[in-house]
Amino acid sequence: MLRPERPVGMRDPHQRMLFTGSGYRIGEFSCPPQSPRWAEVNWIGAQAHLVIPSTAVAITAAGGDRYVATANEILLYDQDVHYRRELISQHGDRCLFIIIDDELAQGWPRTSWPRLRHLPLAAGSYARHCLLQTVPLPAEQTEEWVLDLISTVVSALGLAQPPALPARQRAAVEQLKSLLASPGHRPVSLAEYAAAVHYSPFALARMFRAHTGYSIGQFRRQLRLRASVAEVLGRDDLSAVAARHGFSSHSHYTNTFRRAFGFTPSQARARQVLLR
Repeated sequence: MLRPERPVGMRDPHQRMLFTGSGYRIGEFSCPPQSPRWAEVNWIGAQAHLVIPSTAVAITAAGGDRYVATANEILLYDQDVHYRRELISQHGDRCLFIIIDDELAQGWPRTSWPRLRHLPLAAGSYARHCLLQTVPLPAEQTEEWVLDLISTVVSALGLAQPPALPARQRAAVEQLKSLLASPGHRPVSLAEYAAAVHYSPFALARMFRAHTGYSIGQFRRQLRLRASVAEVLGRDDLSAVAARHGFSSHSHYTNTFRRAFGFTPSQARARQVLLR
């Protein structure tokens, strides 16, 4: 058996700790495609984690399904979860993680399965996670964001409920998520997506929303927008960012960005609104 890697939260060259708060710690993890970690068994550690991916990566927890984690979702790992990761993005595995101390996690309902759960992540929370990785936020704002996020996750997840879809349908949705998150993917028709996973368009659309909380179009659009946020917070020309992520014009991109996040790319670059 392969030796499990050290848990996130211990001394690790692939991670950088960002903030220590009241009952939690925040860090970022980056595993490049050439890292030997991709062939190893991973161990989340002795404490529960919330994980916000920046890149798409397939995760298979011990005894569970293969799950495609993307920037559209937040993941909750129970304590002591072993899992394997599978490369999807050319950028490897990049994520923000929040280690939940035992005292803060005491009130959480316990379940033996599934031990890795997920739900849609609000666009504003994703933008805040990106900002945390570029500039330090005031401590009180970070505290408010994290504690609200934990409360939302615990309330929204049916922690003791199994997934709503049968395994074969879940696998089809995860296959489509892999396709949508693949580098260089270009949108095709619903009928073509359905043919790729051997379901009717109607059935696939229903299954996808039930499993992810998004329509296929929303999921694809959010992936494009969230992939652009790091570039917006950098120095890239905004028209070039819009074109690179498949938007027809700078104005189309700005309007779509504002509807999703509540502020424009220019305001995000100036670190406005996010700090309110």
